[in-house]
This record gives sequence, structure tokens and C-alpha cells, in this order.
Amino acid sequence: MQTVSTIFRFRATAAAAVIGCAAAASPALAADNAHDPHVHGLALMNVAIDGGVVEIEMDVPGADIVGFEHAPSSQMDKAAIAAATEKLRAGRALFRFPDAAKCRMEHAEVEDPETPDPAEKGPAHMEFEAQYKFACANPAAVTWIEVGLFKAFPSLKEIEVQLLSPRGQTATELTPEKPRFSF
Repeated sequence: MQTVSTIFRFRATAAAAVIGCAAAASPALAADNAHDPHVHGLALMNVAIDGGVVEIEMDVPGADIVGFEHAPSSQMDKAAIAAATEKLRAGRALFRFPDAAKCRMEHAEVEDPETPDPAEKGPAHMEFEAQYKFACANPAAVTWIEVGLFKAFPSLKEIEVQLLSPRGQTATELTPEKPRFSF
């Protein structure tokens, strides 16, 4: 089975090629599809469903998780990162599936957030990256996912979701008012 990252890297490359060709024909389309890779209030989430496995990976700006993006400089900063990391590891509290799907979390990994060196990579923007794996006994019943990140991290205002499943590929935007997506 391919990983979420591999699947989405392939899809992203293909999509970039299509967008690039379309952008050459339409400058307005290029402007509409140009996303800043780091926008406060915006998380990026990829979801792949293969058989009874649901894999989710996401990137969230540090400002939306802990309220700052600089390297931790105090015990309070370090404690905020540790608390946020624990919240992110509680994937079962962050993602809800239909009860009939009988999904259980198998794995959650939250990478230690790193702040890039401004001299090498531009302005410092700490990101939290997390990956989750759920096993669902009844995969046909996985018809929606509700995301609890907005309640856990109120600074978050939008999540851009890309979904790849046996039903096809789709993209949607979630907000605190609309935290569930159906497919």
C-alpha cells in the first residue's frame, strides 16, 4: 500500500502540470490557484482511504497551534509546544467517523515542530506536521469525517482538504461552522 505522502505527491505533481498548462492559457486561473504555503488560520490536510485504512496528514502553522512561530525561547514556550503536541496525538478526539464504520486509531505521529533558519529559508514559520492512521472494520460506511481541530485550536479558521478514496478525488474547505466533509 502506498503512503498518503506518495499518493498526494504524485497527484500534486499531476495537478501542478494541469494547472500550469491552464495558467498559461488563463492568467486569472493562475492567480486563483496560487496558494501561499504558509497562511495563518489555514491548515492543509490530505486524506487517503484505501480499503479499511484511512490515513490523514496535515500541516498547521505554529501560530494557530501555540500562538507563536519562533523557536521556543522560554519554559512557557516549550510547555505550550508539549501540550499542543499531546493534543495533536489524540487523533481519536480530533477526527470522528460514522459509528457504523467502526474506525479505531492505529497510529498518530506528530513531528517536533521546527522553525527554519530565516537566513536560509526566509522568514521563520514554525509548522506542526501530523500523520494519523485509522483502521475501519466497515469501510463502506466511511462516508464523512468530522474534524475537531477548530475546537481544539480556536485560532484555526480554515482547513483545505484533499481527499483520495475509491469514490474518487475531491477537495473541500472546512471552517468552524462546517467541520464535516462528506464524500
